[in-house]
Amino acid sequence: MDRVILQPKDPWSLHVYWEVTAETIARGMELLPAGGGDPQLTHRLFEDGAVWFDIPVKNPVSHGFLQAKPGRAWWVEVGLKSNSGKFLSLARSNTVKTPPARSSQKTDSQWGDLPALWERWKEFSPESAALPSS
Repeated sequence: MDRVILQPKDPWSLHVYWEVTAETIARGMELLPAGGGDPQLTHRLFEDGAVWFDIPVKNPVSHGFLQAKPGRAWWVEVGLKSNSGKFLSLARSNTVKTPPARSSQKTDSQWGDLPALWERWKEFSPESAALPSS
């Protein structure tokens, strides 16, 4: 199965997992024009819809981290890149957004009152309501 999974790690980096089968790579090699040398398996990282950079990868199945910028939309394509620069996409990731590089401005969060929730839970499950002793 060919797949690429992308997830933000923090505002400045992304974690990518990829898996591209040998069959897909072989089909891709057939589609690239002859005479371009040996194509290199490559990650192409997109930032807000534009190519940000290409990075060669050695293994068809692996994972790693990529540099990013805060508050942007990202996706990765794994493909074959010829010596002439032609890129053939073999698999594409989901799109993710990195969080902003600042504390949340949200101050209206409400936290649960655990003792009150425990008392309500005991009403529905009296046989399990005994607290463990320390």
